[in-house]
Amino acid sequence: MNAPAPAPAACFSRSYSGARSAFLAACATAGAELRSHRHPLAGPDGAPLFLDEARLGPPDARRILFLASGTHGIEGFCGSGIQTFLLRSGVARRLPAGTALVLVHAVNPYGFAWLRRVNEDNVDLNRNFLDHRESHPENPDYDGLYAALNPECLDEGTLGASLAALRAFESERGSAASYRALSGGQYRHPRGVQYGGREPAWSNRVLRGVWERHAAGAELAVYVDLHSGLGPSGVGLLLQTAPKESVAARLAAALWEGVIRAEPAPGSDAALASGLIGPAFVAACAPAAATGLVLEFGTRDMLQVVLAVQADNWLQHYGTRDSAEGRAIGERMRAAFFLEEDDWKEKVCRRAEEVVERALAGMPAFDVAPRETVAGPRVRPARPADAEVLAGFNLAMARETEGLALDPGTVRTAVSAFLADPARGRWLVVESAGEIAAALMLTYEWSDWRGGFFWWIQNVYVRPSERRRGHYRRLHDQVRSLAARDPEVCGLRLYVEHENAAAQATYCALGMAETHYRVYEELLAR
Repeated sequence: MNAPAPAPAACFSRSYSGARSAFLAACATAGAELRSHRHPLAGPDGAPLFLDEARLGPPDARRILFLASGTHGIEGFCGSGIQTFLLRSGVARRLPAGTALVLVHAVNPYGFAWLRRVNEDNVDLNRNFLDHRESHPENPDYDGLYAALNPECLDEGTLGASLAALRAFESERGSAASYRALSGGQYRHPRGVQYGGREPAWSNRVLRGVWERHAAGAELAVYVDLHSGLGPSGVGLLLQTAPKESVAARLAAALWEGVIRAEPAPGSDAALASGLIGPAFVAACAPAAATGLVLEFGTRDMLQVVLAVQADNWLQHYGTRDSAEGRAIGERMRAAFFLEEDDWKEKVCRRAEEVVERALAGMPAFDVAPRETVAGPRVRPARPADAEVLAGFNLAMARETEGLALDPGTVRTAVSAFLADPARGRWLVVESAGEIAAALMLTYEWSDWRGGFFWWIQNVYVRPSERRRGHYRRLHDQVRSLAARDPEVCGLRLYVEHENAAAQATYCALGMAETHYRVYEELLAR
């Protein structure tokens, strides 16, 4: 007998902790593979915060649909409820062959818990996904409107003058210029709204790891980011910034009708917004065909939403959050981005279900070759299911290089613990003809001399039957590529046995140089 359909209204919560508990319970019932990333800060109640990722579908799926919530913190009240609804409604049972669904819960858990749209650094995450090593985009019109957008008090006269200045600007310059100034992102004013940050935020770094882990080797990747606060109440609009003729735009148009694209006016090369997640996702998934969109649900009148965000920013910099006024502004924010109305909850759940179902129905139309026919080996992140193979590699490596017989149980437990905790590092593997041919592990060391991380290459192992086929070079090139894209990485390091001349020659040929350091150790009795 089929379980009764879930009531949408019962899937939403009034707190971050309640929303996360409901999501995790639904994941467990659906049989999702779960991984949690602990945020460095705590919530208002002192409890830990997490970005959670849950995967449904086969581990070798080559079509991946991502559905994310809480990029704008407090908007997670809407997005989390939708994710829980989809899990309870049995979306896992409706996945087409060769397709996986990855639910990313609370991309910005800090904002979710603290009732803010931005993160712990006042950063709008959907303006943070750009190359921070390059010069940040300028927004001179925002600079000119800074005082109007970020008033130092909330009295009626000040807010009236602020609104008048913003309306005068739009009347004089037009709606596109107004959108770019007010919502396009800015990188000069850390205490202002729409601040994109000067470096990749914690959520940025973790989310890129999620993409890499699940989309590596995929041939089609789709990212739908759940938002609220813009548009007619309860209506879900699909929004995209990809140029009309791009692969991303054509993919979106093939999957859904009525996608709204925000493009610069003809003859203008100025982007309407900077640092968006969608284009970053498409770039990160290359060479796979990929598209990224926002599914935006309307709540209240736009002015109410804008004034709530303005009040929250004032509270952060001039007020006291743990006060009657602070709590009132928090509730005002929640009411701006989430409606406690069963009809609204029904609408957003049914629309999200429609969007997901259309994506799942359309994705199989994109032909992908059977795994066996893919040309050549591929590098991908290790998964928890690879633990047994990687433990076997470690046992074999210890025997071959040092004549050691390690305890298999200890090694298996340690490998599984490493794969379950991204903070420990990452493991990359080469997959060839359907099996793991080679692997290496990366751990991280912070250098206060250089203000960055060294990535330590460890546990390099290639199956004897797969040696001298270029597998290590593939792994090393991937590590170098990943490190080059991460502005916090300052270099790569590894250690090698004195007698292993062949390995030393390989590392030198790849551009690594021997250092003047020696490695010392003291093992602790446990």
